[in-house]
Amino acid sequence: LRQPVLMGNLSLCTVKPAPSCERAHAFEVVVATDRFLLQAESDEEMVEWIANLQNAIGASLDSGMSVPKARHTANPAKVEELRGRVEGNGVCVDCANEHPTWASISLGVLICIECSGLHRKLGVHLSKVRSTGLDKWSDALLDMMIAVGNARSNGVYEAALEGNAEGLSKPGKGASLAERETFIRAKYERKAFLRPSERAPREWDALLFERAGEGDLSGMIEAMANGADLSWVPADRERCQGRTCLHETAMRGHVAAAVLLLQRGAKLDLQDGTGN
Repeated sequence: LRQPVLMGNLSLCTVKPAPSCERAHAFEVVVATDRFLLQAESDEEMVEWIANLQNAIGASLDSGMSVPKARHTANPAKVEELRGRVEGNGVCVDCANEHPTWASISLGVLICIECSGLHRKLGVHLSKVRSTGLDKWSDALLDMMIAVGNARSNGVYEAALEGNAEGLSKPGKGASLAERETFIRAKYERKAFLRPSERAPREWDALLFERAGEGDLSGMIEAMANGADLSWVPADRERCQGRTCLHETAMRGHVAAAVLLLQRGAKLDLQDGTGN
């Protein structure tokens, strides 16, 4: 945040995104009749601040509590955990190269430098590439990456790799760039290795909404891989109050799930039935 804000009584506060604000990554804190507009440095940090403040507000009803601080620089311990202690992250998600140091932050996975260039060629609508050693990371983004990881992602994107109709196998360490690109495009563009399903498109929309409310990352990844609409609102608008899956994650405090949705392109400017 650019300027600190002092609060008199945390239990009387509410906090929510400010999509109508001209500034990016802005959110609003309402204290009684006063409104404070704050700005984070990224969407991930904004989600982290909102979640932390909401948790603090809930806890303050029972006891006094100070507002937690957001982290503005990469946490070395979290980066190390991401690289070395998350299941599957010791090997590139798309080939056999060990100790990958690049990431796709929209997929929540680690990739080697060879595959990172091919992910860039896919376009940011499919994969957003970042270095784990050179780029800036928020705690919220790192936590999402740690929660997803290569094994969880491949449990969806490579669920039907064995015996696939295209006859492709995962590239080994010595694979050429052409072999890697063929595999990566089949995996993420054509979704050639997803588990077969007879669900209708609207069923995937509903499943994403449900899994987002539960904070079920695996279920969310599968639904999004099958084309679920991130802006879908259930037909029972009165019961769900016009909420999207992003509203669901924010309301229930599932920060990693919210960050994943944001990286996949969820819209922050959509309001629910209560104007939030």
